[in-house]
Amino acid sequence: MITALQYSELFREIVGLDMNAAKDAISEYLEGAYLNSRQIYFVNQIVEYIVNNGMMKDLSVLRDRRGIIMKMLFVPVDEQGIDDCEYMRYDSDHVESFELTDEEYDEMWAEGVIYRINKACGTLIDDYEEDRIENEQLVNAITVLNNEKKWDRSQLSKAIRRAIEADTFVDTSF
Repeated sequence: MITALQYSELFREIVGLDMNAAKDAISEYLEGAYLNSRQIYFVNQIVEYIVNNGMMKDLSVLRDRRGIIMKMLFVPVDEQGIDDCEYMRYDSDHVESFELTDEEYDEMWAEGVIYRINKACGTLIDDYEEDRIENEQLVNAITVLNNEKKWDRSQLSKAIRRAIEADTFVDTSF
């Protein structure tokens, strides 16, 4: 478990570093920590902000307008990306990320789209869950979205299409 003091020391350490050096510094602190993809994404957002802007005073840059980190979709684009996803290195250049807004997700949920994808793919995509739409299930998922013309251009649809193109999968972190 990483303490607040350790985070404070880390963030002071990465101010002024380039992105690669900052990622190296943070990997030392995260080694042995068991973080889920949302936590990794959150820490990476902080690192990126500090590297680009210096000290962080306004934490709102990490949140959507309701104060919640958005739901994330991750697609490995090659073999290295597949390895990176296995180790939850979602900030890799070999992994594309897609942000699904809470409004989009809530509407898809209310209309039963997420339920139909879960049923078609044998997944459990819902709040506070991480799941994967495996390669062999991507066609089922995109078929559900294509049948719902309203959703065929959604971020979820874009992520699934990219995974089909890359012949990989979609990791979800809601």
